[in-house]
Amino acid sequence: MAHAILGITLFVLFAAHHLLNMRWFRMLGRGRYNTQRTLFVAIDALLCAAMVLMAVSSVLMSGSVFEAAPIRTTQFARDLHLASSAWGFLLMAIHLGLHTRGALSRMRAHARNTAFDYVQLLLMALIALAGVWCFADSGLLGDMLLLGTRRNHAAGVAVSFARYLCVVASVCIAVYGLFSISRMATSRRSGKQ
Repeated sequence: MAHAILGITLFVLFAAHHLLNMRWFRMLGRGRYNTQRTLFVAIDALLCAAMVLMAVSSVLMSGSVFEAAPIRTTQFARDLHLASSAWGFLLMAIHLGLHTRGALSRMRAHARNTAFDYVQLLLMALIALAGVWCFADSGLLGDMLLLGTRRNHAAGVAVSFARYLCVVASVCIAVYGLFSISRMATSRRSGKQ
């Protein structure tokens, strides 16, 4: 029941987030689409699809919350729920990374050419590596690819939450790193011309 209530709350927050950002939807048909804007829209569209699949599959597989519904629980609905949840989690992390890369850029700019610059890079690298390990250990990839991997749930809620938070932080760092590399490559190309 707690899982169902948290899931419904997540979907309500997702819907509220979109209602509060209706201006973004109105702007979709305006302006030019460069690589960055196309990436933003593609990630958001995929995230929206994953959230809808999560909601639909939860109704299809729920026994206690939607027991009045004339739908029988199936293994397909459970698999679809696991896959859409895993993809939704990763896409939310990428979405967050796209929105936090400006803050990471400012943080890096303030530390540039100081002693903290190397400490900051080392911390980011350690967080990224820890996030990769947590992602591999979490079983998310198995859920994303419908491989049916088993997880060790003995760690507890706090440890599991910390692991997923580490995955999100590493994805944000990866998005920041990819944009930084892209920006450097673009500036080098424009400098040679």
